[in-house]
Amino acid sequence: MATQREQRVALAKAFGRTIGGPEDPDDWNFRMGCYRRSILNRDSTQWQTEDPELARLVVAYEEELRSKGLIDFDDMPLLAVKALRENTWLQRAMLAKYPVLVVDEYQDLGRALHRMVRACASAPALGYSPSAMRTSQYMALRVRALSFSNR
Repeated sequence: MATQREQRVALAKAFGRTIGGPEDPDDWNFRMGCYRRSILNRDSTQWQTEDPELARLVVAYEEELRSKGLIDFDDMPLLAVKALRENTWLQRAMLAKYPVLVVDEYQDLGRALHRMVRACASAPALGYSPSAMRTSQYMALRVRALSFSNR
């Protein structure tokens, strides 16, 4: 896990490679974090076109971290979603190990974790709607199917 110092160094190097200029790279940190958490599929057109400058900065930042064998806090759910989407054996293992999924304080989940829960739970079969899933403070969902398509 990257320390705050390691994250700042990675951001400064990424900023120098992609944007440059006299601005303080830390001024971009909040926007970069929001962008990383808002568009999960890096292969999507939306990722490339919504803010190309931020997309390049994020990619460069993550490359800087990976070159040191590091991840940051935001990487954890993003990498988990990616691993589950790409590995059916992991989906089956998760289903076998956790036949019931309990989410407390659901409203506090970020987009990546929300998508992970939606992909794990067959909410319509249980009578939950996506809007109910977003607003419930406490939910117990029986995991019915795993579908990690790009949603």
